Amino acid sequence: MIKFLPASGIEAEKWIRWMDGEVFPNDKPVTFIGSYWFIGWEGKQPACYAAWRPHYPTNTLSPLHITSAQGFQYRAGVLPAYRSRGYQKKLLAIRERAMLAVGIKEAVTYTDPQSAASMRSLIACGYMPFVPTKETNLSGEGRAGLFVHWRKAL
Repeated sequence: MIKFLPASGIEAEKWIRWMDGEVFPNDKPVTFIGSYWFIGWEGKQPACYAAWRPHYPTNTLSPLHITSAQGFQYRAGVLPAYRSRGYQKKLLAIRERAMLAVGIKEAVTYTDPQSAASMRSLIACGYMPFVPTKETNLSGEGRAGLFVHWRKAL
């Protein structure tokens, strides 16, 4: 049975960095500052992880030009041995509850266009794709066409 727990501290960061390297070996390392993390544990073994971070209109750290608070589903990964168990959907729901707890009413994220499993999970959880503008691009300057952007009213 899996147990999803908030994750913080050096030990959690080590597990997340390791899992992220396994799931996204060619990607940049994750950023921990400003993000809220969760790890899914099967016994003493980590199976999956995810993060979200708030973006507020007055947040000078945010690259987004938004008019209301959004929760950015920042990163998620499920180790290969634990896939096809619905963990990604559960991680979406856990992060959405955390967003609602602080008054955030919209969740946003993006996926690689070849990540069909992630897109199916997002659609099943009520997310809809959108075409970002330069101001609402989540994936970095000039990279909007490289990713599929998603949002959901909470």
